[in-house]
Amino acid sequence: MKTKTRNTIFKQGFSLIVALLLQAYLFGQPVPVLPVIPPVHKMALGSDAKHTTGKDTLISVEKRLSVNQRCQFNLTFYDADVQVFPAKEDEAVVKINYRISTDDPEIDDLIKKEMERFMLTQSGNQVDITSKFYKNHLSMVSFFGIRRNEFELHSGTKITLEAFDVIDVKVYIPANADVVLNMKYGKISFEHSIAGKFEVDAYNTQIKAKSIRGSAKIDAKYSKLTFDTMGQLNLEAYETSMDATAVQDLDMNIKYSKIRVKQLENVVYKGYEDRISFTKLKQLKADAKYSEIKLDDCPVVKAVLYEGSLEVQKGNLVVLDSKYVDMEFGTLNTFKLNNGYENDMNFTELDSLISVNGKYNEFEITRLNKVLKLDGYEDEIRIGLLAKSFLGLSISGKYVDVELATESGVSYQLAGNIQYPKFNVDRNKYQVVLHDKDSDKLVFDYRFGKDGNNLPAIRIVGYEMHITIDNK
Repeated sequence: MKTKTRNTIFKQGFSLIVALLLQAYLFGQPVPVLPVIPPVHKMALGSDAKHTTGKDTLISVEKRLSVNQRCQFNLTFYDADVQVFPAKEDEAVVKINYRISTDDPEIDDLIKKEMERFMLTQSGNQVDITSKFYKNHLSMVSFFGIRRNEFELHSGTKITLEAFDVIDVKVYIPANADVVLNMKYGKISFEHSIAGKFEVDAYNTQIKAKSIRGSAKIDAKYSKLTFDTMGQLNLEAYETSMDATAVQDLDMNIKYSKIRVKQLENVVYKGYEDRISFTKLKQLKADAKYSEIKLDDCPVVKAVLYEGSLEVQKGNLVVLDSKYVDMEFGTLNTFKLNNGYENDMNFTELDSLISVNGKYNEFEITRLNKVLKLDGYEDEIRIGLLAKSFLGLSISGKYVDVELATESGVSYQLAGNIQYPKFNVDRNKYQVVLHDKDSDKLVFDYRFGKDGNNLPAIRIVGYEMHITIDNK
């Protein structure tokens, strides 16, 4: 009977391995590596492992500590649900509930003593708080779904349990304390304002906090961050999301992340394939690739962008060096583009546009109020309405298409010289001062509207330029 059972188990294990290998071959899926559990024997406590199974038991531990000065609190947690509350200025408290599966009172007592020993300690002005009573922890699953948790204690003792979980942790610390958080997996919430500095190293963690009045430095991967108000924040992030109501100054270097903040002062952003949304801020400096940036109200934007999108609903000055970027602008005073390459830009209302050394760009402007200066190659410019307030247009380059309509009552000078011109202009509506066409080159000076020598000018100089003007 025993031989038959062993053979059955062997056949089942062998069939599982074959199935995994076939899956990898047919579908390109990686073969999961399942660690083999070495046999663990029940031994006396010491440097060898002790293996125990039994009923689940919920255990609570609590520790208090007097703090006589402003301390730095170092919080270290692994796979825990943590809440942090304000405490008296001269006291710190930690409460931990955990679940253990054992029928050995000796093991119960040992783990409880180790937890109480390390959960709250102080050295000088450094206070350490943790749910890690162990030095090392290894969690493994066998082929048959049996989980083992092996712990190595600080003394060198090894214990193997079928189940151990930290259910929740409650921490009470002074509100004016500096906080340094190191956390993997789980979640933590700060139920009070943090007056001191706030430093975080997080991995796959949910962090929620109210007001952080001191400076903050966060390094997060695969995490979710939620804040109310913050002062200065330095953020390093990878595949992380952050939502905040207000941040005074934000300096971030991120990848594959999603950041949403309602109100800011100044932002310095370096990123890759991110999604950024700011409601109101004073200034943005950015260097990004493949990112989506949305700004509702931002007076100043200075950015180097590559293949992404930029949306600004209301702004004063936007200065860009960009390639392959889709842009949408609402009301904007001045737009400057340097070395733009294959960008697609749409403006609802724009005062001034300056583009230098551009190639293959498309400009769609619903209303232009003042100035346009462009030096480009195979650029396209479409102006839905050139306002009576405009001061001048200067367009130069090669293979540039210009299409515009003027506001009713506008007067202007249309002048320049073009080799291989293509005009879609009704000359009968103009006063022709000069029209000198020599072979393939045209030199021209037309006047539209009222007479005068001080009219705003539309000047066009270049090679194979296509011009279309609709005078209302």
